[in-house]
Formats: sequence, C-alpha cells, structure tokens
Amino acid sequence: MIRNEKNAGFAEGNNIGIRNAQGDFIALLNSDTRVVSGWLRELVKVIQFPQVGAVQSILLFMDFPDFLDCAGGLLDYYGYHFGERAQRIRKQI
Repeated sequence: MIRNEKNAGFAEGNNIGIRNAQGDFIALLNSDTRVVSGWLRELVKVIQFPQVGAVQSILLFMDFPDFLDCAGGLLDYYGYHFGERAQRIRKQI
C-alpha cells in the first residue's frame, strides 16, 4: 500500500504504483471493476508470448453485462489506441 501526500488522480496514481511495483507483470484495474474467476490467469498466458507487449480483457457494460463495451484494439509506440469500441453486440462467450 502506498500512501500519497495528496490525491494525485487516477493516471498519476497508477504511475506511482507502477514505479513502485515488483514482479514480472502489472495489472491495472479501476476501482469499480468486477472480474470473473480466472481472468488474470488467461491474461498471463497471452502476455508470455515474446511478440506481445500488453493485454486487455474484454470489457462488458457494468449495467448491461450481456453486452460488449470493448474487445481490445492496438496501441502504437506512444500508447495511442487504434480500434473501435465494440457496438452493443450480444456477447458470444
């Protein structure tokens, strides 16, 4: 647990945590996130491929969990996201 002297906001709070993290991988979750059993295990399976630099779970609408919000995309060298948010499509999982 890291106690900051002031509220640094969401992004800087993550950056502070990342700078102080130990281990091989870092997982970032918003405070209102709900996960299912095995979510992290599946991400770790994929991130271990040498050509993979980051992974993301599928995102479901909190109020409509039968609908996809986002199913990933691509990031460029600077972290800019390419890809469209999934339309409100009934999930097929």
